[in-house]
Amino acid sequence: MSRDISQYIKILSDWDVSNKSLVELPFDKNSVNKVVCPYCSRHEFSDIKEGLTELCPVCTYAVRKLALDIKVSKFKELWLIHCMKPKVNYIFWVLRDYVNREGDVEKILRDSIIDENGFLAQSYTDKQLQFYRLKIFEYFLRCYNSKGAYLAIKGSGLSGFTWINLLNLRLLGSIMFGTCFIVSVPDLWRYANSQSLLFHFVMAAIFSLLTFGYFSLEIYKTTGEVMVHRAREITLRGLLYALLLSAPVSLFIGQPYMNNSQEANSLKLTWFVAFASLLIGIFIQVIWEEKNVTEAL
Repeated sequence: MSRDISQYIKILSDWDVSNKSLVELPFDKNSVNKVVCPYCSRHEFSDIKEGLTELCPVCTYAVRKLALDIKVSKFKELWLIHCMKPKVNYIFWVLRDYVNREGDVEKILRDSIIDENGFLAQSYTDKQLQFYRLKIFEYFLRCYNSKGAYLAIKGSGLSGFTWINLLNLRLLGSIMFGTCFIVSVPDLWRYANSQSLLFHFVMAAIFSLLTFGYFSLEIYKTTGEVMVHRAREITLRGLLYALLLSAPVSLFIGQPYMNNSQEANSLKLTWFVAFASLLIGIFIQVIWEEKNVTEAL
């Protein structure tokens, strides 16, 4: 069975799907006069209502063609749900040169849900549309796509708590855990206070690069793409949260932890606690649960 799918994708791309279904693909027939997918040898899709998890990359692309090119809500709904499933990351990795996963989700969101004349908007109730908007919102958050997440719930009528998730509360919570860990180690404060500003700048750069590297890896694992701007955005947001949290903590705890042996330097301590709490907090988050720091609560 050939593993080069480009020729099959070309056939499917040129496939006229007007009034078509998945019963018969645009490929050659076998000895018993049934059309067979040249990649997985499937000849029918009687289980289409059960989902697309078992479909091969070529058959998956066929479903995408039907979902985006014809007005059948079943296919649009299946493709939308399929795109948001973490378990099918491998299929999208194989199709990475042919399918923009997030782009497809956004296209269905804009054309079929947000647009009042959209196909899904006319087929489902407001409550059903809110359900899909919420799932799309959670998917975009998982992909570190804050703009897509905002688009998903804008004008949706979803509760205020849903909107709060745009602030990445898991990220804030992980930084708080990291800060609590640092607070529990007084010797670390005295050590940090005794170091030079150059030391703190170097450590801040190291902690920032490690944090940025982790976010870049998570984004790549989730989307299959290198997205520096998203990693930069979440790193900067994390540093902002960490600085806002570490400033009052350093101010009130710094001097008592010195045991009158040295004068607390609030700038050094704030700087150190902020960058260290971000990195430690993310590490704790990874150990505590599988979800990334941008996912909804």
